[in-house]
Amino acid sequence: MSTIIKEFFELKRFKAFFPDQNLRVIVTCLSIDSSKAMLKPTKFAVAVSIALLTLTTGCSVSKKLSDKFVPNPSKEALGSHLQKVGAKMYGTYWCLACKGQKQALGQQAVSQITYIECDPAGPNPQVDLCRKANVTSFPTWEINGKFSCQGGCSLEKLADLSGYQGDRNFGQ
Repeated sequence: MSTIIKEFFELKRFKAFFPDQNLRVIVTCLSIDSSKAMLKPTKFAVAVSIALLTLTTGCSVSKKLSDKFVPNPSKEALGSHLQKVGAKMYGTYWCLACKGQKQALGQQAVSQITYIECDPAGPNPQVDLCRKANVTSFPTWEINGKFSCQGGCSLEKLADLSGYQGDRNFGQ
């Protein structure tokens, strides 16, 4: 057993840095490139090297990062409600505000809403609908026949405009 792995198993504080990590995965990562970890053989340097190797090789995922992909029932319910009332989001594939609006809603809610791509180079473009609606700012929401939220808006405002009565624990 190499010195670096022995040091690793002796390092009791490692669990404080990575409490949810599988040790076998991390040891596998170390075997990929342990030369960097042996530059400074102190326990602290080992811990830092392990952390850097683990994070930079993609061998593990932080719990905080994985929390971003946890479904939010309130957002999903809002997405379902927006679909039921016929709400439409007009946007473009290159628009940062549109991406931000979609991220705020979450993937599950976005999959439920009607999204209209206004750039002919985008996926599934519906440029004629954008022109007929005279949409010039993105994103723009059409809710209950009225155009609003040009440039995007909060989920609270979308809920208010659409008459959403459900739980509003959107986590923003």
